[in-house]
Amino acid sequence: MSATLRDLTNQVAGTFRYNLQTLPDTLLAAILLFALFFQSAALATFGISLLVHGGLYQVFASFLGRNIPGLRRPTGSSRCTGRFPSISYLGAATQAANTINSMNGSNNNGATYSDTEWPSYYASFMGFFLGYVGTLPFIYKEELAASPQRTISTTGGLVIGAIVLLMSVVFRLSSGCDDILGVVAGLVIGGIMGFTLVSLISYASDRSLTNVLALPLFTGVASSGKPIYVCAPAK
Repeated sequence: MSATLRDLTNQVAGTFRYNLQTLPDTLLAAILLFALFFQSAALATFGISLLVHGGLYQVFASFLGRNIPGLRRPTGSSRCTGRFPSISYLGAATQAANTINSMNGSNNNGATYSDTEWPSYYASFMGFFLGYVGTLPFIYKEELAASPQRTISTTGGLVIGAIVLLMSVVFRLSSGCDDILGVVAGLVIGGIMGFTLVSLISYASDRSLTNVLALPLFTGVASSGKPIYVCAPAK
């Protein structure tokens, strides 16, 4: 292998490893960027939902850490946070949590809330992401049943999501950032959050704000009393 090819391979491997390490923030940034580019209300709602999850997770993880002795475990490395190596959108919440912790005089051996999370933000984010996306085929099952092409593409997307989830779990376990119990707890808690939030938004918006697949929605015009056929206005 030539030096150029070896350098290229190392660069690709390093980029892949970095994106896998910061997968939650990478997915969030991509969703918000695509929502802006395509002017998609459904993608924007998805991105905002992920931000809401971040806030809910911070409260939940802090509550568990304060009330269950020995549960909070420092990660020991910034590569385990799942966030970009800079001030994240949860920075203010994290700083506030650290301030409250120091005011209460609690002792966590110098570890801060940002690096002592259980279950991890990474696992909870992936659970929320897959819980949100995995619920969509059930919400739009009638529309998907009428479109075999979209059913195939949706199934393919879920398979890819499962592969990405498997890679992220292997990475977290092999790097020592998570243990089996933490991964399972994070996926379950995040999945419940994702399922609950997407169901509420779908119900409140009549399924319009969660239509990430841009499906033509079926409506029950007969049950709603609306006319099935509409005549053209007379000229």
